[in-house]
Amino acid sequence: MMSVEKKQIKENPEQPKKPKVIKVTPHYVLLEPDPLLDQYAGKVLFPEKLARANEVLRTAGLPKF
Repeated sequence: MMSVEKKQIKENPEQPKKPKVIKVTPHYVLLEPDPLLDQYAGKVLFPEKLARANEVLRTAGLPKF
């Protein structure tokens, strides 16, 4: 008899996709970003923080180099 876990794997062959590795170094692994994150492009996720940061930049000004 087949175990429940094996049966679920057979019924749902879609396993979570592993992210594509772009570069491996001794200190870090660079992964390809998940395309599902594109839904957040152009959206302000924290409007209060953005307003506060804009106010600070308006009063203090940008640093001069």
